[in-house]
Amino acid sequence: MIFFRLGAFSTTLKKNICDDKQLLKFSSVTCFRFDSEFPNTMFVKHLFNEEFRSINIGKRGQRSFQNIMQLQLEPKYEESIQINGKKLSNLVQLLPYIPPVYQFFYKNLKGFNNMDLADNADDNDMLEHLDVDDNEID
Repeated sequence: MIFFRLGAFSTTLKKNICDDKQLLKFSSVTCFRFDSEFPNTMFVKHLFNEEFRSINIGKRGQRSFQNIMQLQLEPKYEESIQINGKKLSNLVQLLPYIPPVYQFFYKNLKGFNNMDLADNADDNDMLEHLDVDDNEID
């Protein structure tokens, strides 16, 4: 998963107001959506169970809007983020309940190969379930 810096939008946002005249609290946005059919519109949600709100992100005072597709967003992180050791340990304990087709994802999380599980027999039993071929999908 890639995270991007959204600072490029600060120069293109018209206002801090959505098209429905509601205040845009950028720091509390939980979900962003972009649609190729609406290249100068950003859709946001502040809560997961609400409808998307639209925001016109065209350049202020220009008749021909800058296309959002021309913006170059920089990655927020240069490399993938490592999961907290306790969370990763919990994921390892849940692996027997995860279908083998999805285990490849969890086995390749950063830090998974560095876990020291030798002192816990239950964890070693769980690791035996991971002996499926990474390229094999059942």
